[in-house]
Amino acid sequence: MQLALNQAQVLVTPQQAQLGAELTCPTCGRPVRLVCGSRRRYFRHLSGQSTGAGETTTHLKGKDQLFLKYQQANQQVQTEVSLPQFNRRIDILVQNKQQQLALEYQCSPISAEQLSQRTQAYYQAGIKVRWIFGPRYEQPSRHQHQLMTQWVLNQPCLITMGPPNWTIKYRFITTPANSGWLRMKHEYACLRRLRRATTNDLANLAYQQGHRLWLCPVGLHTLVESWPLTTESLLMWQIRLLLALERTAPATTWTLATWQQWVNQHTQWATFPLLAAQQQKKLQQVCLQQLLVHWLANGFLTQQSQKIMRGQINWEKSDEQKWQHLRQVSRQQRPSIERDRLVMLERGN
Repeated sequence: MQLALNQAQVLVTPQQAQLGAELTCPTCGRPVRLVCGSRRRYFRHLSGQSTGAGETTTHLKGKDQLFLKYQQANQQVQTEVSLPQFNRRIDILVQNKQQQLALEYQCSPISAEQLSQRTQAYYQAGIKVRWIFGPRYEQPSRHQHQLMTQWVLNQPCLITMGPPNWTIKYRFITTPANSGWLRMKHEYACLRRLRRATTNDLANLAYQQGHRLWLCPVGLHTLVESWPLTTESLLMWQIRLLLALERTAPATTWTLATWQQWVNQHTQWATFPLLAAQQQKKLQQVCLQQLLVHWLANGFLTQQSQKIMRGQINWEKSDEQKWQHLRQVSRQQRPSIERDRLVMLERGN
């Protein structure tokens, strides 16, 4: 631990504390002692004492690190601030003349409902909040990714911090490292494994329409997901849309607005508990625009004047043909890093 309360109930760092002084933990109120090692000084609970609040050592250490980072930046900072009207305690509260900012260090699993409720409680109290996620979120699953997403510098961002360096990491829009041929090969293999998955609704839907899921058009594999906005993967989402497109009447036309409405009807957008509704809408709009451009380029759709129409949809005829087309596409499209995935977003908050 890097913080303790002295007899005057003032927070002190290990460098400020004196050996033998009576010290207590600011979280659980139990006694701690100052440890002076050969390389560093720190506080430790007395043998057998509990941290009380069910907090892990990593969580306690993380809160200490956040306190010190903001204190060293000459910010007015407090720890474990009570928010009685919502039965909450703020991990770290940073205050200045303009605003109050709550820092929540989240190490344990948490649901979307809990994140949303806590975030709304802060805003109702007139306090902005920033969630910083611990080590278990360093390599987030798709679901965790969506839970963690916050709005920073007008774009989605993941914020993590953990040992050994305790550096706050900001992860903005990125192209997956597993891109190009490796990604397409992995997607193809995953689709092939579903050939015996009789409970998979998408595989059954494709079969009912005379297709085998893994023989979907190669063009669906080439669109790269920059942020997981749907509940299923980008490829599976596109296959679902393509199957729905095949079921429409050949003469069906859409305006840009009605096309986006149609896509929304066939899309299960992910829940982002830390984003405002307009922020989620902004991300969805970019995704819809990228999808339209990609499908026009691959001929799944055509456009004349202001009308959007169904184009040519050709599924692969065999495994050999699909494999050959994947290799051709991978040679034509060199993996590249897209530095501006959100160029269509407006500037501002």
